[in-house]
Amino acid sequence: MPKAPVRFPKVFLACPFDKHMKTLVEQLRKLPWTIHPANSRITSDHLLTKITDDLLACDFAIFDISGWNPNVCLELGLARGLGIEYYIVNNNSKKKDAPSDIKGIERIDYNWNKRKKAANLFDQIMEGIFKKNFMTRQIWSSLSTVPNADKKFKVVLYALSSFRNGKSKLTRADLRVLARGLNLRREEDYDDVINALVKNNCCKKVQGSGAITLTRKLFKK
Repeated sequence: MPKAPVRFPKVFLACPFDKHMKTLVEQLRKLPWTIHPANSRITSDHLLTKITDDLLACDFAIFDISGWNPNVCLELGLARGLGIEYYIVNNNSKKKDAPSDIKGIERIDYNWNKRKKAANLFDQIMEGIFKKNFMTRQIWSSLSTVPNADKKFKVVLYALSSFRNGKSKLTRADLRVLARGLNLRREEDYDDVINALVKNNCCKKVQGSGAITLTRKLFKK
């Protein structure tokens, strides 16, 4: 029987084209999904049709409303009109705020200039999206009662992102690298991560090697 293809969410990203864009895309690509940035200005009906097709081809969209860029505004309106699931993020270091008719919509705020005072964008998305959606919601449920649950869930996201980037197998040494900086050093910590992935049929243990390998479709809704 052929191995089932791996399917990670496809995400349409609309954001301002400024000095922060590269950092934003780099941060989002650390997560286990495929990011498709909207990389052209909407200047014609033809391009508008292309943006619409791109939106429909993705599982959901992320709109960075920082500074309330006109193109992002238009793309957000398209997504709402098409009934596409979306999330809003906002760099609150920028002075220009969102219009009053969108202020009430839930959003994820981040700030590159105040990392010690504001939650990291990665952590915000982990909390607001991956703990509540997809297969990762089940994995979080498996981990939520163990010590250092948030740190271990972050390692899970790192591991799934490694699989998305082409690795078919992860060893304990790989997990140690992924856990670097999170103060997860005990063997029991890695066991919790591995067991959560295996329990939710994301991976299977490779006997005698201390490794896990990808085994099924991911994030199937």
